[in-house]
Amino acid sequence: MNDSVSQPKIHHLPRSMRISLFVATGILIALSLLPPFLPSTKMIADPGLKYALLLLLTLPSAAWFYVEASSSRIVITSAGIEIFSVLYRISSSWENVNRLDISPFGGQILHLREPGLRSIFPLTLWFRMSGYDRRIQLAPFVADRRKSDLLRDIQLFAPHAIKKAS
Repeated sequence: MNDSVSQPKIHHLPRSMRISLFVATGILIALSLLPPFLPSTKMIADPGLKYALLLLLTLPSAAWFYVEASSSRIVITSAGIEIFSVLYRISSSWENVNRLDISPFGGQILHLREPGLRSIFPLTLWFRMSGYDRRIQLAPFVADRRKSDLLRDIQLFAPHAIKKAS
C-alpha cells in the first residue's frame, strides 16, 4: 500500500495565517495595556473599571487567536478527512464528501452529504442552523490553490468531489 494512503497527513495553517493570528494576539494584548493612558469618559470614569473591561474583552480573544493558530489542522487519511479547531471538529469519510466549491470570496469549501460535526452545544446548534455542519472550510489552510498539497490530497482520495467542482 502507498505510504501517502496508509499514513495520516496533517495540514496546519499556512505560516502567513499563523503569523497573522499571532500579530492579532499581540495587538489585543497591547490594547489591554492602554486603559491607564486613556482619558476618563462620562460612561466609565473609574480607570480601574475601564482597565478591567478592556482586559475582559481583549485577553480571551488574544488567547483564542493564539490557541487557534497553534492547534488548527486538517488530517487526511485513506479513510477520510477531519478538521480540528479550538471549539469544534468535523470529520467525514471520503464517500460522504459531495463536492468542492469555491466560495464567493474565493475560498475552498468541501461539502458533505451528512453532517460530521462534533462540538459544544451552543456552537453545534448554530452550525446546524447555518448548514456549516456539512462543510469543511479549506480556505484558511490553502495559501495558493495551484501549489496546495491539501487540495492534491483531496483530489487523490475524492476525485468525484473535484469533478463536480469543474
